[in-house]
Amino acid sequence: MNLKEERDALVKASLDLIAAAEKRGGLSDADRADLKAKEKHIRGMNEHLEKAAEDQALLAQLKGSGGDSFVPDHSGGGKGGGLPVGDGAPLAIAPAAVKATARELAGNLVTAGPGGQKALIAGGTATATILARDTIGMPQLPTSILSLIPTAPLDSPTYRYLRQTNRAMNAGAVAPGEVKPTSAIGLTPVEDRLRVVAHVSDGMNKYDLLDVRNLQRFVENEFRWGLMTKVEQLILTGDGEGENPTGLLMQSGIQTQEFTDDLLTTVRKAITAVEVLGYTPNVIAMTPGDWEAVELTKATGTGAFVLEASPVDRAARKLFGIQVVVSTALEPGTAIVADLTEVALYTDRRGVMAEWNGQGQSDFESNLFRLRVEGRFGLGVGQPQAVVQVDTAA
Repeated sequence: MNLKEERDALVKASLDLIAAAEKRGGLSDADRADLKAKEKHIRGMNEHLEKAAEDQALLAQLKGSGGDSFVPDHSGGGKGGGLPVGDGAPLAIAPAAVKATARELAGNLVTAGPGGQKALIAGGTATATILARDTIGMPQLPTSILSLIPTAPLDSPTYRYLRQTNRAMNAGAVAPGEVKPTSAIGLTPVEDRLRVVAHVSDGMNKYDLLDVRNLQRFVENEFRWGLMTKVEQLILTGDGEGENPTGLLMQSGIQTQEFTDDLLTTVRKAITAVEVLGYTPNVIAMTPGDWEAVELTKATGTGAFVLEASPVDRAARKLFGIQVVVSTALEPGTAIVADLTEVALYTDRRGVMAEWNGQGQSDFESNLFRLRVEGRFGLGVGQPQAVVQVDTAA
């Protein structure tokens, strides 16, 4: 009897034990102890079976390709099956999802081996290297305003939307037979296109990727975070020159709020500027330094911190009841108060794509592989007046 057959027999024995206990009216202490022992044994068998499948698939891939390419094949086993070779896999693009989707990113970029097991560069391969812990990266500064902007996937690299530039409402009481007043809204068509944002790793030694546990996942996670950090900077402050999109703060028609008295007062006036036009602000974006200044606000004269009596909710990171996003993409001295439901982040249906490639001659001769992470993005601002650029200092 091989290991798989032994595992299946143990599972059947466990199910039979449970069925017999149900007929008796419940599990005895001996039954519970027996089931726990069987469960532990089954888990150990599963681990051995999974490791054996991964090793076999990796060896088969290396033998078949000569070790010259780790281009992913989505013909089967991957979550996004059906994509052509080299197309990468669609993923959530918000920075807040980076950690949550790191495993998905790694899983979607590997070739399916026997039994659907993943077999690109997986943990548990036959190797003499044993690490006590996963590779630890440098701290990733929080850049998450993109997670609050609605995302719209497109089928075309070009897009068109209508921007409201003015509103004149003249409704009034009208006597029978009199001409009704006319109201007007100014709608301007805006045409734009998706812009490619990308970066490529330097050459990485094949055996490092094979030997070091979770190195592939670690590199992909770092590069995806780096990509979305740049996307946020472009979406907020892009100058519209060349391949740069026109960022939120560079849009024509947004409001501005000068610094008044102190930071809290200035932000509150910006909220009013949004609300007076009928919008509901749902985000305050500011630099880490400005958020620190908010939390360290002191009372005049006594010098005591006023955090408890101020409109700051530290636990939920809210100010005046509105979500605060700390962004390193903003220039010092600048904050944003906005209703982001009037803004759209456009991308294609592939989302963020990643591809390992070692087919270049020089890389092949040197046993090197490179990772490319990229995506296409664009911005749509239907109601510029729902956005306020705030000066946080005099």
